[in-house]
Amino acid sequence: MTASTAVLAIGSICQALLGSALFTAAMLKVTSILELRGTLVALGLPAKAAQSLAWVVVGAEAAAGVTLIALPGAPWPRVLTAFLALAYASIGIRTLAARRRIACGCFGSLGRRNLGWTQVLALPMWFGLCAMAQLHPPRWSWEQGLLGLTALVGALLVWQATQELRVWSALRDDRIAVNEAVASMNVQAEQLRRSAV
Repeated sequence: MTASTAVLAIGSICQALLGSALFTAAMLKVTSILELRGTLVALGLPAKAAQSLAWVVVGAEAAAGVTLIALPGAPWPRVLTAFLALAYASIGIRTLAARRRIACGCFGSLGRRNLGWTQVLALPMWFGLCAMAQLHPPRWSWEQGLLGLTALVGALLVWQATQELRVWSALRDDRIAVNEAVASMNVQAEQLRRSAV
């Protein structure tokens, strides 16, 4: 592997990481859009505007993620990504300055952390990844990009299905426990009825 091949590989990896992170964040926010809306309301937006902006955020992240993967040579997805990173960092700074604790699910239901230092400290990482991808853009074709995006969607679907199966299993266990409790109560009621006779 030559030095130029290694540098190109680093640019490709940076772009793939950016696209995957943004697309994943957008898809996970879709499943928890009300939480994102709540975060925006906590930041001071009116509820109606927060609902609309929540969908704009999801759309911008999804658009950046998809185009970073499917259109590797286009520079505008990297610019959009840098803009999103700057917006997130400014929200973190605003939250820190206001000394407020506002929960944000940056990756939807994966976990809720407070806005603040995470967004501020992530800014150089986002800019660094964007710069490396811009200086050494990937050379994969749009067809290969769509194949990669399909694999990412498949992985997200499998992950979501495992989450749903865990919930279903817990609900099934609860249903079984309730059925057993009802059966036990019916037996006790029958015994009480017989002893009263």
